Amino acid sequence: MNNFISLAFWFNSSPEQIGLAGQKALAAISAILGIILIIIIIKAYGQKLSLYRPSIDKLIPFCITNIIISIYIFFVNYQLIPILRSRAWYIVWFLVVIFWLSYIIKDFYKRASRREQIAKEAEMKKYLP
Repeated sequence: MNNFISLAFWFNSSPEQIGLAGQKALAAISAILGIILIIIIIKAYGQKLSLYRPSIDKLIPFCITNIIISIYIFFVNYQLIPILRSRAWYIVWFLVVIFWLSYIIKDFYKRASRREQIAKEAEMKKYLP
């Protein structure tokens, strides 16, 4: 646990190679994002979610980019490229993922509130001449 707190652990320019568990985690991330990408491209989600299609379509570049990044990290660790294997890149990757997902979720909720507002306006207009 002390390693996770030290700056030398995160900013070491030549850290040891990731283990089998780390390789499996990168493969799992790529596989899960690939499955999500296929579902979105095929539009295999339900009719209820099709109302939020523009928000869901924003996940396509997210999935593609993160699949490429996870494959890149695996390749860099396999080839033992010193500075590009630094654990600081994991922090950067995590922060970008959080920022990107928060933007997509905000857009999703904005569309949900707009749909509710349109439904209320339609109901009001139904009773007005």
